Amino acid sequence: MRAVVDGFLRWLFEVAERPAGWWPRASLANGKSKDPAFQLDQQLFPFLLLEDHARLTGDDSLLDRFAPMRAEMLRTLMARRTPFGLIATDETPADDPLEQPFHFSSHVLLWRVLRDIDPRAAAEVHAATRSGFTESGRFAYAVRGAHGQGARHYHDANDLPTVFAPAWGFCDEGDPVWRATIEFAWSAENDGYFAGPLGGLGSLHTRHPWPLGDLQEIVVARVLGDAARERRGWDRLERVETWDGLLPEAYDETTGAVASRHWFAWPAALRALLALDPMLKAP
Repeated sequence: MRAVVDGFLRWLFEVAERPAGWWPRASLANGKSKDPAFQLDQQLFPFLLLEDHARLTGDDSLLDRFAPMRAEMLRTLMARRTPFGLIATDETPADDPLEQPFHFSSHVLLWRVLRDIDPRAAAEVHAATRSGFTESGRFAYAVRGAHGQGARHYHDANDLPTVFAPAWGFCDEGDPVWRATIEFAWSAENDGYFAGPLGGLGSLHTRHPWPLGDLQEIVVARVLGDAARERRGWDRLERVETWDGLLPEAYDETTGAVASRHWFAWPAALRALLALDPMLKAP
């Protein structure tokens, strides 16, 4: 398994094309860019993988090898900040275009990447994110400009950094803005919540509940110390898993039948992480 991760990191940093200096939304196996849209979150996961690889293996060789490239890419990325400190993205983590170009959970992820690499830059991003997205007492999903301008209130099953925020240290678990954001997310006010016998958090990208939404709710339950809510999340996953124990992208809120993609790697991976460590609140 380590050899696979080592190879993937080398592919990311040495083989995969980066049109205009950025990793595309999707690439072909030979490294050619497939979907060149700029997604802020897509630029950040490789840095976390590189950091986690060094931490979990105790081997800094790849971290050292790619440190100059990482530093240059982060400098270039930070240069994209507006005067009010946020970075525009072409698309959401759900691969959908945004009318409001500044996306909240991607900035939480940006702060997380910077937290251990450049604390000063992380503090600047933290302040800009709190100022830029706090509107109506909660964190907006996306905004058009500074101080919550043109705020869109929505929460999507793809926005995992929002529920990871307390465990990462972006805010504390009692933060009233975060609490209000979570309460909104699992309510009929949120266009990403789909009601029904198996209703739950999903995405307008595929208009049904998503296992990723159930996994988010398990994390929220752990943060809030709500054991019954966590158990309901695990029960729902068992109800909607496919015949081989994997998870779909989305399921029908009435029957639990697969509504999109029988096998979706992201929820399968997160489910395994959360099952392995019953205290885990963020990877």
